[in-house]
Amino acid sequence: MSTQTSLFDRFKVWLRSSVMLRIIGIFILVILLTIPTSEIRSLIYERENLRDQAINNISESWGGEQTLSGPVLSVPYEEVYKDDGGEIKTRLEYAHFLPEQLSVTGNLVPELRSRSIYEAVLYIAQTNWDGTFAMPDPEFLNLSVEDLHWSDAFISVGITDVRGIDKQTDLNWKGEHLPFSPGIPVVGLLRSGISTPVALDPTNQEEIPFSIKLDLKGSNGIYVSPLGKTTNVSINAPWADPKFTGSFLPKEREVGEAFSASWEVLHLNRNFPQQWTGLQRMGFAQDFNFGVELLIQVDHYRKSERSIKYALLLICLTFLVFFFVEIMNRQRIHPISYLLVGLAITIFYALLLSLSEHIPFGWAFLIGAIAVISLITVYALSILKSQKLTLVTTGLLVLMFGFNYSLRQLEDYALLIGVLGLFVVLTAVMLVARNIDWYAYAREEE
Repeated sequence: MSTQTSLFDRFKVWLRSSVMLRIIGIFILVILLTIPTSEIRSLIYERENLRDQAINNISESWGGEQTLSGPVLSVPYEEVYKDDGGEIKTRLEYAHFLPEQLSVTGNLVPELRSRSIYEAVLYIAQTNWDGTFAMPDPEFLNLSVEDLHWSDAFISVGITDVRGIDKQTDLNWKGEHLPFSPGIPVVGLLRSGISTPVALDPTNQEEIPFSIKLDLKGSNGIYVSPLGKTTNVSINAPWADPKFTGSFLPKEREVGEAFSASWEVLHLNRNFPQQWTGLQRMGFAQDFNFGVELLIQVDHYRKSERSIKYALLLICLTFLVFFFVEIMNRQRIHPISYLLVGLAITIFYALLLSLSEHIPFGWAFLIGAIAVISLITVYALSILKSQKLTLVTTGLLVLMFGFNYSLRQLEDYALLIGVLGLFVVLTAVMLVARNIDWYAYAREEE
């Protein structure tokens, strides 16, 4: 009976003093803390989706992201073909021609609109289109002059969201003002837009000048399709955070409190022709669009998502500090204390998310970090019973939170700084651990 009691007492001592068992317990706690961390990450995505929905609702009432394509000159013709029974028939097809020269200038007037706590950037674009068309050469498309219905030609202009058209507009065609009508006569040529009939004289081979003044409402960004043999685009706006995007970057740009940018694209820079028949559509032009997005500089959801990636690292390092305090000072810390400290660090990211929706992200990070570090410091003082150890723990927490914030700031060097930081931490742990006799620790407990 005494032998059984002795074995049971030794087993209880081993449970209390086993270093490996403590490490396993800490590892299990870290795994458990991934659950609330994942929930907070899901909350970030949920709030981001709510923000996107609010922005989309504002944009739908105003005008969405705009892509301008055109103008395209289309001339119908009769195509002769044989049906499955060998009978000769005719059908109406279209030959399409792009401008020789195309110049687009855009002056954007942006403004911020809010819904609840969310903001969306809207704009009114005052655009001017100028250029010339060469007189269509039907022989290039294996057609004859007589095949084309010159009197039924029309001009099409592609506009992604026609709800954004702010004023009635017309086409200046050889000095004649032709009002636009809604819709594109040829299905599939352009997704949506406006069009107007034009007069063509096949006996006159002179280039045809045109111009369009189009005021357009939109949101987020504006893009242009390079449909001219030479396309020149200039866009400017009183906005400090533009993002030039698409298939071509600006040839020249200036960015300050306002920005201006200009592009020059040749027809050789794109992979579609200047003229084609109706068997081809304009979908191929989408791969060559370019333009600018008006960014809202503060995206706290993305910053919060980047910060929470380091949550488990912060928890592990904090647990490591408490573990070495246990080992080196022969002071037991209950697993519940580890769990509470881990939950406090997890709550930091919930605080960061909620505060950053109302104040700048840097201030939200500082306030959340001070609150959590203060909470852990007060709790550590009560369980460690030592001001010196508590100050060391607090100092290490400050360093770790500062390291976390630095990684978020140095986005381009986050991987390098993160790996170097881990290397320094591992080096420090190995230097501290080299003087610890792990077996002696267990023997002393016995």
